[in-house]
Amino acid sequence: VVTWAEGREEVIFVAAGASELPGGRYVEAVPCADGPGASEAVCCKVVEGFHLALQRFPAAQWLVMASDDTYVFVEQLRSELEIFNPTKQIYVG
Repeated sequence: VVTWAEGREEVIFVAAGASELPGGRYVEAVPCADGPGASEAVCCKVVEGFHLALQRFPAAQWLVMASDDTYVFVEQLRSELEIFNPTKQIYVG
């Protein structure tokens, strides 16, 4: 959290429960239960996370989902996305 996302206000963290992270960041609570149905919870968190991102950043050209153990090289990602048209609905992954 205090690595690639530090200082980036356009990053949202989601989980089944809200909590505070180091550096004053917060995990947003989404209505997805953790537990025995873990695969369903992951799907739910992804969908709810994208809904939250669309509400919070309606003018965003791109939405990117990354797991909590993924390091994102933001400038490299921006460079890679330049070949795509942000007005077209596509899935890259």
